[in-house]
Amino acid sequence: MTDLGSIGARLRTVVLVGTATATAAALNLATAPAAHAIPEATGHADAQAVEGDGILAILNTGPACDADDTALTAEATPTGRCGAGLAFEGEQVATFTQEASAGNGTSSANAGTAPLAIEDFHSLDLNGVLDGLDAIDSGTVLDPVVQALNPLVQDVVRAALQPLIDPINDALQSTLAGVEQALPLSVEIGAITAQCTATADPLVASGSTEVAGIDIVVELGSTQVRAPIDLGTGPNAPLTVTAPQDLVDGVLEGLRDTLEQTLGGALAPLNVLVTGLQDTVIDTLLEALEPSLLTALTDALRGLVSGTVNIQEPVSPSSTGEITVRGLELTLAGSTGRLANAHCGPNTAGAVDDDSDDDGLTDDEETDLG
Repeated sequence: MTDLGSIGARLRTVVLVGTATATAAALNLATAPAAHAIPEATGHADAQAVEGDGILAILNTGPACDADDTALTAEATPTGRCGAGLAFEGEQVATFTQEASAGNGTSSANAGTAPLAIEDFHSLDLNGVLDGLDAIDSGTVLDPVVQALNPLVQDVVRAALQPLIDPINDALQSTLAGVEQALPLSVEIGAITAQCTATADPLVASGSTEVAGIDIVVELGSTQVRAPIDLGTGPNAPLTVTAPQDLVDGVLEGLRDTLEQTLGGALAPLNVLVTGLQDTVIDTLLEALEPSLLTALTDALRGLVSGTVNIQEPVSPSSTGEITVRGLELTLAGSTGRLANAHCGPNTAGAVDDDSDDDGLTDDEETDLG
């Protein structure tokens, strides 16, 4: 016979257990699902029109415009000196641009300057340039004079002119050694721009630059001689500096004046016998000097002016997701200016929110749980 008290106790236990289970289920339904953290996208970019040191420090347009999108921001708020057509606090740069942005895993930047001039940054010392020209062979400078004469009298005239070789050589070396002129140098730079973009998905960065032109300006007496610099076309192209023929001709013309004064006394007696002797001798000397002078002037200018155009680190386009581009890096007499600087990246894309039912589990996680 079954104990009725025992049966009742068991029934009460079942009811209590069922009630507790139902209560727990109700509590679970009322509780909000656990939050599903979604990593935010980040990004970075910065731009500065001009950075400089030494004598070029006056050109600085800092602080750079900086855009830094963090996991706590939806989009970067640029800081620093930002904007287009900004006014420079001086006379070297008329206006410049520094702009940067970053957000949603993407960043961009652009920088640029209007044309600028850097005046009298150094002097080209002609004495130093001409020091290496003392190897010119002046022993043959009279050959054109002799060869133009009747063959019957060439030997006689050559013998009469031979004593003049040493005075001519001495006059040449004296002329070269006595040049102490220093030519003021300036640089004129056309408009320069640089821009870049970078993305995290896909992971890529690209950039480009433009440089309107660069001229070295040499003050040669009352004449202004321009030496255009070859900029090249590819990325990271070194500047090619050469002395223009106008500059060579101008220096030679100055030497002509000096040689006429120096050689006038030595050649005066023979000028009566040989028409145009002085001009012929000087023309021959200058013709012999010209190639060496062209090389010497080019070497001197390259020692004062050097640089690189269209800098890309790494070369665009890049799969690294980050890039630095610079329109021009220019070194003048040991001081360096970096013009039109833009930097983009690195960026992160963040994660995609695929919790379609907002239960705290991604769709893939729910699938795995069955």
